[in-house]
Amino acid sequence: MAIKQIEIYNYDPYKGRGNFVVSITYDENPISPITEYVDNDLYQAIDLGITKIVTAVNTQGKFFEVKTPRSDQYWNTKIDTIKSRKDHCKKGSNRWNRLHKTCIKMEAKKSNQIKDFQHKLSKTMIENTRANTIIVGDLNVKKMAQSKKVTGKRKRSQNRSTQNQGYLSRFIEFLTYKAELTGKRVIRIDEAYTSKECCICGKRHGMPLWERIMICDCGNVIDRNNVINIMK
Repeated sequence: MAIKQIEIYNYDPYKGRGNFVVSITYDENPISPITEYVDNDLYQAIDLGITKIVTAVNTQGKFFEVKTPRSDQYWNTKIDTIKSRKDHCKKGSNRWNRLHKTCIKMEAKKSNQIKDFQHKLSKTMIENTRANTIIVGDLNVKKMAQSKKVTGKRKRSQNRSTQNQGYLSRFIEFLTYKAELTGKRVIRIDEAYTSKECCICGKRHGMPLWERIMICDCGNVIDRNNVINIMK
């Protein structure tokens, strides 16, 4: 076992009142050998999103989708309320400390719920597919944020969704190591323009992130066009 990084942090760093946590990142040499990868000519393409964390298609043309439970939306409202109350308190007072500790607990619960859901989903997907090769788009969550030129509620809600729900890259990591343990392989490809190009004729359309249904001149009307282009 080779240790790569050690990080020590505190849930409530103010005067060290929180619990100290040690995070260790290491390369593990598994005791049992990893099953060797064999290409069985079966493939599954996956497109990741916000409202639908997974949209997938296999070589037989079978689609399936998984909606994101969005536990972050439930917790964000409560966390915002606590932060608003905390802003009206004197920093360091008993009331401020109590609200601060409550806010930290809510953040931890939100993060743990998302992580638990992704662990269970990635395990289910790996176990329930016969494809030994899984293709996913190399998602860059930071680039999904809207520019400052975009104004209004849509920009704020979408930026918060992509960044707070931006555990999508972590979900790919879960898929990758679970696949390797079962003799499967996850391949990342550049998904540039996969959402803008028609999967039938290849015509490129101007598709902002909030528009999911493509209507092409060739007669193709489809939702989540990305996953087909990722498979192709």
